[in-house]
Amino acid sequence: MRSIDKFISTLLSYESRKAILEGEKMHTYSELVGCINKYGNLLNEFKIKSGEIVFLLGDYSLESISLFFSLANNNNIIVPVTSENTEEL
Repeated sequence: MRSIDKFISTLLSYESRKAILEGEKMHTYSELVGCINKYGNLLNEFKIKSGEIVFLLGDYSLESISLFFSLANNNNIIVPVTSENTEEL
């Protein structure tokens, strides 16, 4: 089993425990894994191939974190950027 697979499996074992606080909304590990799977399906749908470099502009939201782990699971090279300053980009 790959490390990322084991990691995601471990996340799922925490099911209803609190995982991410986003504003006033608390997300569980189960929600996180569900969102990771959703993005995994989208990566397949959009034919994002393993090993491709992906620029990820996002914050620390459930969606951004899930996409990060989906890309890692897809063996992509991830360039995470959290800056909102377009001149830095």
